[in-house]
Amino acid sequence: MNITTIQNQISKFAGNRAIALIVAIAAAWTGIFAIDGKAELSASLVRSLTPAQAQVFPMDKTMASIKVAQESVQRTELPKQPPKYTVAYTLTGQITGYNSEAAQTDSSPWYTADGTWCTEGVAAGPYNLPFGTRFRIPSLFGDRIFTVHDRSATPSGHFDIWFRTRQEALNLGRRTATVEVLV
Repeated sequence: MNITTIQNQISKFAGNRAIALIVAIAAAWTGIFAIDGKAELSASLVRSLTPAQAQVFPMDKTMASIKVAQESVQRTELPKQPPKYTVAYTLTGQITGYNSEAAQTDSSPWYTADGTWCTEGVAAGPYNLPFGTRFRIPSLFGDRIFTVHDRSATPSGHFDIWFRTRQEALNLGRRTATVEVLV
């Protein structure tokens, strides 16, 4: 969208202050919050308004208000949230991946052993961990949290992470990593 297009839109709706206001705000918003090169768009628009257009919508004051609001938002930092979990204990485990193919699961490949639909964060865990146990593998997945909804093929120490595609599961391969079991 160029300046001429925006000016034409504002002129077209000059009789309807509400619509002209919306068009002008959209132009201002686009200019201020766009990536580098487009930031000049709104300033150019403000300088090029005819007196009739300026009466429909006083852009200078609104542009200044939006800039102040933007600077305020940029300076505001969200407070650090404490983790919503505690590490109960760690263990060393074999980590592999799987996806919802009947060849890798059973006759209902999209459902886990506890009846949950497969989605991001689903994992098969060892038999000694109850369904619903949450865990992390920081060395492989950072702070991402997984939940045991399925059973791995071995009784202990094997975690099978669900992936959307077979290729993603194969990319993980078989790795040994420290698993943090959470409470």
